[in-house]
Amino acid sequence: MASSWEEAGVRVTPPQLRFVDASPGGCYRAPLSFRLIVENPKKPVASGLHITATVEYHPDSEEDLQDRLLLHVGKKIFEIPITGLIPCCCLEVEPEINFGTVIANSKVINTEFKITNCGSSPGTFAIKYKGSIPIVIEPASGVVEPQAVQVVKMEICTDVPRIINQPAIVELQGQPSVEVMIKANIVEQILELLGVPHSNTIRCVDFGCVYFGTSKTEEVILHNKSPEPMDWVAILQDNAVGTEMGTDIQKSTDAVLKDLHRTDGKSRVDIATLIACIPNEGTLQPYQKIVVTLCFSPKQLKRDQDIERVPPRQDYAIFLRFEMVGSKDDFLEAVSGEDIPIKANNPHQVELGLRGSGLPVMLTFIPGPVVNFAECYMGEHTDIVCTLKNECADLPVSYAFLKQRSQSDQLTNLKTNGSTLEKIRVLQLHHQTSDEHSEAYKCPSDVIFSFVPHHIGNFSVKQVVDIIGPVVVKDNLFTLKMEPFHQIQLSFFGLCKSIANKVVLKTNPGLKPLISNATGVFIANKVDLHSDITPVALLKSNQTQIHAHRINRNMRKTIVALPNDRAASIRPAELHMDYRTIFTKVPRYSYVDPEFSYTVYEELENQANKDYYAHYIQSLRQRRFHKKAARIFKILNNPVDIGLKPASGLKSPKVKDLPQGKVDEDFTCVSGTNLLTSQQLVEIKAKSVDKEVSEGLNPVPSSQQEIEDCSLILTSKQLHQIFIGPSTIDFGEVCVHSSSTRKLHIINNLSVYVWIQVEIESEELQQTSPLSHVVPPYTKTHIPVVFENDKLGDFQKRRECNSSTYQQSKLGSTSVQFKEQRITFNHAPLYLTTCRTAILQNLGYNHAYFQVLDATPIPGMVISPVQGVVPVGGLTEIKIHFRPNAIMKFDTRVEVAVRHTKSLELRVGGSVEVPDIDVSVQSFNFPGVYVGSTQGIPFLILNKGKARAMVTMDLSKHDAFKLHFTLQPVDQCSTTDSPSLYSAIIDANSSLECSLNFTPKEVAAYDFSLPISVNVGESPSSSYTKTNLGGSAKHIIVPRPQSLTLPTRICKVQATVLQPPLQVSPLELIFQYSMRTINLGVISDSSNIKKLHIKNVSRKEINWRFDLDAAGKAVDDGIFKFSLHTGVLSPGQYTVVTISFCPCCPGEYTGEVPVFLNDEISVYRTVSLSGALRSPKISFDPQLLILTPVPLSVKTGANVSIIPQNYLRPSVLKVEIPEMDSGRDGDDIDDDGEEQKEINPLTVDFPNGSVIKITEEGENIGFTCTVHFSSSKPLSFMKNLFFVDEERNRYSLQVSAAAENCLLTVYPYLAYHLNDQQIILKNELEKMLEKERLKAKYSVGQSKRIGSTLEQSLIPAEGTEEYAFFQKVITAVQSWFTLFGWSKGPNPISIPRSLRRDVCKIQMTSSDEKLKLNLGKDIKTIYDMLLHLSGQLLPGISSSQSLPFDPIQRVVQLHWQHATMITFLK
Repeated sequence: MASSWEEAGVRVTPPQLRFVDASPGGCYRAPLSFRLIVENPKKPVASGLHITATVEYHPDSEEDLQDRLLLHVGKKIFEIPITGLIPCCCLEVEPEINFGTVIANSKVINTEFKITNCGSSPGTFAIKYKGSIPIVIEPASGVVEPQAVQVVKMEICTDVPRIINQPAIVELQGQPSVEVMIKANIVEQILELLGVPHSNTIRCVDFGCVYFGTSKTEEVILHNKSPEPMDWVAILQDNAVGTEMGTDIQKSTDAVLKDLHRTDGKSRVDIATLIACIPNEGTLQPYQKIVVTLCFSPKQLKRDQDIERVPPRQDYAIFLRFEMVGSKDDFLEAVSGEDIPIKANNPHQVELGLRGSGLPVMLTFIPGPVVNFAECYMGEHTDIVCTLKNECADLPVSYAFLKQRSQSDQLTNLKTNGSTLEKIRVLQLHHQTSDEHSEAYKCPSDVIFSFVPHHIGNFSVKQVVDIIGPVVVKDNLFTLKMEPFHQIQLSFFGLCKSIANKVVLKTNPGLKPLISNATGVFIANKVDLHSDITPVALLKSNQTQIHAHRINRNMRKTIVALPNDRAASIRPAELHMDYRTIFTKVPRYSYVDPEFSYTVYEELENQANKDYYAHYIQSLRQRRFHKKAARIFKILNNPVDIGLKPASGLKSPKVKDLPQGKVDEDFTCVSGTNLLTSQQLVEIKAKSVDKEVSEGLNPVPSSQQEIEDCSLILTSKQLHQIFIGPSTIDFGEVCVHSSSTRKLHIINNLSVYVWIQVEIESEELQQTSPLSHVVPPYTKTHIPVVFENDKLGDFQKRRECNSSTYQQSKLGSTSVQFKEQRITFNHAPLYLTTCRTAILQNLGYNHAYFQVLDATPIPGMVISPVQGVVPVGGLTEIKIHFRPNAIMKFDTRVEVAVRHTKSLELRVGGSVEVPDIDVSVQSFNFPGVYVGSTQGIPFLILNKGKARAMVTMDLSKHDAFKLHFTLQPVDQCSTTDSPSLYSAIIDANSSLECSLNFTPKEVAAYDFSLPISVNVGESPSSSYTKTNLGGSAKHIIVPRPQSLTLPTRICKVQATVLQPPLQVSPLELIFQYSMRTINLGVISDSSNIKKLHIKNVSRKEINWRFDLDAAGKAVDDGIFKFSLHTGVLSPGQYTVVTISFCPCCPGEYTGEVPVFLNDEISVYRTVSLSGALRSPKISFDPQLLILTPVPLSVKTGANVSIIPQNYLRPSVLKVEIPEMDSGRDGDDIDDDGEEQKEINPLTVDFPNGSVIKITEEGENIGFTCTVHFSSSKPLSFMKNLFFVDEERNRYSLQVSAAAENCLLTVYPYLAYHLNDQQIILKNELEKMLEKERLKAKYSVGQSKRIGSTLEQSLIPAEGTEEYAFFQKVITAVQSWFTLFGWSKGPNPISIPRSLRRDVCKIQMTSSDEKLKLNLGKDIKTIYDMLLHLSGQLLPGISSSQSLPFDPIQRVVQLHWQHATMITFLK
């Protein structure tokens, strides 16, 4: 619109007036200007006259008004429109919402669009969508404030590929409806393989024919044809259908089947060494292309290398799959047995076929491989023409002759096709080409070998021919280098003859000594070259046996003289050499001139003198080395700690290389980058699936191994071996306000721990727990995903599962402190282990991780654990073990580092004491002990020192001697391996009463020394022996540690054994009777009488007696009666003592009667008496019956086995059920005002009768009864059921039961009925109606009750659903009491360990120190929890309760405390 309006020479600005957003009662002004415009008028008029008027608008109602202003210009009238508008909204919306191109990976993606209000008043909007594709719009309606923007979030699920172009109607206030188009292009994430260089899609790569030991590479392009990055991995499918692994396809079918039968159908080659893929894993960015190099390296089988024939060819057809890393629905379907949708054509993977053939080298030499040269003489040569032929029709062969050094220095020549080449060493050949190798392809090639000897003899040489081909470089798998990969050996044999000489004997013209005879000289003259006259000097005399004497056959170190040497001289060249004749082997006479040669003694003196000086020089050298080492040690021996640790920096020895002369082993081109194979994955999966774990997994890494493993960054290949799925969880139709659970499977096929975290942002899935698992290696587990919604409609969300590295979140300040800042080892015993405990307490708001920086601060001291976690509000014990090996006084500080706070310092000090042990008896003398009797000598072991000591005595070599401790100490040990090795620990300033008992088995005399060792019986563990001496010496207070060897005390033992003079038999008498076969208290007949025979076998008169006063209570009470208790026997005389068994009541009785001879004080023999009078009795299994707590009016029960014993005739059992005390209220009165009859909640049934039956052999037959319980009112009791037989004998069975509707009481019952019963919450009206209905039906009888089951145990078996529910209840109770059961914030507890352990705050330490160990006010006991929850203390129990040191008193006090607590709770 124009900003001004002109008419009749007047310009009006603006052309119209608009009062926008005008509210009633307001005043609005608008300017209106008029300007005069004159252009060439007939009469000059002044132009530019400007007048401004102001228009005011006063609206009085909320409506739009229109009016006009009349402008008179001369005789003309013009109208200026005026509009008054009330405030209104002006909403604008975007016409299109485009999600773009996204991947169909079941993710929920969202985008935002804006609704803008440009008006002056709020405006409403509403979005309506009725399309077929589920789209979530939030908010779907609302109000937009003036000059504001409303952001609307729109979500779609990328579950299937599709193109979305759906309209949504947006209704805007004050405007017509607007159609907004929702667009999205959901595509598959596609992997594609392209060829090089044309970039066309390929399905197969053909490597062709390749020699064994060589390699061939091909390149392909891997293309990510999608808009999002992906992780991929390559897998060799060695178990796919159609795979050929080394089969010779040129053979007949019968031959191939025969080979398969011989190998059992298994592949003879490792597929991972055959195919290499570089790279075989990685990440592809959107639409990225990378080049993948494939390497084919066939290998000859080992069994084919041992045979001489040409190995067969090997044809391969292999499939290589490139797969995207993600969910494995196909595998998880077989694992879980659930219906998981699987796509037939998976675009997330692409398969590539690989073909190739491995061929052997078939290069033949004619003649060969053995070449025999003709004989020749010195200076001559012979030639042989060899033809090389390649028998392989598919590939050429490149070869080269390897240079080898011969033992001789002779030269030969090589000629190829008639041309002579350069001279090389014997039988080492080169080709004529400049690069020293050539190719043979179909057409043969001739090579001339020349034999040019330089000395006489037979020659045998191995010539190596290298076959050259492309071989993968070890450091660069992309590069192929021409190197030898195969060798052929040629054997050359040649003979060089010598020229024959004629030997002529001539006379020696020189002067002859007096002792010499005439000697001739041999002179050789050359004769005909072709004569075969053998020279005289070539006789091998050491091998001839002519005229050899039998006694001189062994002549290994003898020298045979030549025939003309006999007359030359009689003095030997060497004194100790043995010269013999050539034929008869007779020792030659040797004359030694004493004036010109050493005697044997003089030679020995010379050798001794040489040895002396050699030893002297060697000793000087060793002394110089020792002085140098001492100087270096003096320089380096100082208390400075340079931080070295034992074995730090040591490396394992490297594997030695093979000798250079050997051919290197075939290099595997896939070393370090081996491909995954499908067969390997199947085996690992089978191992992981069998090991399923559902409980006990840590939510975060806790152990050192878990932290190290979870800190690793997993590669794509490793991620591919972790199975998480299914990718889509379908809950189906779920009712509102109800829950549905599906399993999210997790399978870890790696050899390390993996930390799995599930991220859930949806409110409908918040009940899912746990959301984090540390999965052990090769383990399968699952996470139950719980869906719960309170709205109608469809639900689609995306959950993220991350295999994360270890992270630790700081939720608050960390505060950790020691309960005691100083630990003392006062009077620590030398060579014994003393343990102290330091307590770390966490007072902060998050778990604290600690680490002891020096676990061995001084020699012999070890601190454990070195690291750990202190839970929030909890305690952690640190054990300090100290086993000193020297006398010392020390004071050290142990530094403990705590994460996210300052380090702590623990002071440890003390002293080491030497044990002082004394024995009261130095010599043990047993003057005369009879065989079979026992004599003891008591003695005391005194510990006079300030530290405890351990004494050890070894009697393993003397079985007749035993050591007895009068007061059996707790620390006494007598191991099973060494039962005669006795050791005991004696406290400081105390003594131990002992007795050395001697029980001989044969006549003998003993005289030996008994060693008593002190503090040597304890062997330190390996952890105690590894101490850091260098770094801890600075902490020890002077004097420095002094090593000390404890002396061993020796006691003398002497004993003499005598023949027994008296025979007593038998030494053991046993009486067993029943109630019906004996009269109580009287001697009825001979059935309860035993005889004891006593005979004198000595030559002297013997006075014997029984010490009945020491026999025991059974003899004193007259249970066992003796006819004689003393007597005198002459030599050879014997007597009989009758012993009667007269019990007064049923029971078992024993007695030990000592036998004494003459006036001796030692016991000669001991007669053992045992008697049993058995009465009928009944036992129960179980002995205590605890019934499962049940809800009201629910029947439960259990079976009890009744086991009768000692019944002689059948008997009928009856049951007496006690009455129960239960309160009554108005509900116990019916409508007529009469009181209802009380029904006992306990009933007992006998399914098979209640008669005790007796078999023909007299055995009692047991039976079973069933105890039922049901109560309509809350009830808890422990009562005795009495079973009474026909003889009025009563047997009690204790029964415990409870009935109420509290979930914390009846959760064991709910665990057993998870599937058949549910809990329903009712309001008050429904409760009243249900109560009236139950009252009306109560009189019907037991049949109207809810159910009847036999619950056998309060704790279900592990691995069951009941046990899982049981653990959930325990966890819930622990969580509640941890958070709300304490007055000063959370305190972690464990049921039932914490309730049993935390029962005191003050505990008495060892009795020698007489001190109290104050565990501190921060220790929270169960009584603190009861005080916080109930508001009152337990009667007689204070908040700072203490426990005594004495174990018996401690048990008594704990029993009283627990009984008081149970009474208080009741």
